[in-house]
Amino acid sequence: KAFAKSLSEGLEIDRAVAVARQSLLTLYKFNQPAWTLPVLYMHPEFDGQLVELVEDVVTQLPTNSPTRLGHSLSRAYLRLAGSDTDAWPLWAGMLRVGRWPDNNDVVVQERWVSQKHAEIFSRNSMPEMGSEPTYFLRDFSRYGTLISESGDWQRIHREEVALRSGTLLKFGSSQGQAFEFIIETVSSFGK
Repeated sequence: KAFAKSLSEGLEIDRAVAVARQSLLTLYKFNQPAWTLPVLYMHPEFDGQLVELVEDVVTQLPTNSPTRLGHSLSRAYLRLAGSDTDAWPLWAGMLRVGRWPDNNDVVVQERWVSQKHAEIFSRNSMPEMGSEPTYFLRDFSRYGTLISESGDWQRIHREEVALRSGTLLKFGSSQGQAFEFIIETVSSFGK
């Protein structure tokens, strides 16, 4: 208790140890020095610092980071077709689309859109080789998702399909609002 109290009062570790030793010796009236002294023994190589201060720690990129390796990064997002302002990035490699505001990143308030309609996610099969992630759409909906890559609309229903940049999407119906999936390549830092 004396050691913990001394530390909480801001004493240095060496001083807190001395106070605790003195407290043990006083408590047991110097009758058991054989076991009271080693209780708070400090190793000779201990420098008195229990934890490293946060200010001394420098944030570093991991060695396998794409920016550290000099590779380009890709950034993907979904936006309303024809709009430059309404866009939703894939944070943490995942974007959920649906009618419920609580569970989805992109909320589409149309009656043919399911509560949990679809998700767009990234998968990087060989990150150690520096390959770019591949993006997929996984449909969970009742009415499916319409996809157009070359002008022809195709319905995807409860499937997983790869997405390319520029792919147009409509959730639930051909009458729904169109979204565009975009992949941008960002040059690595320092280039």
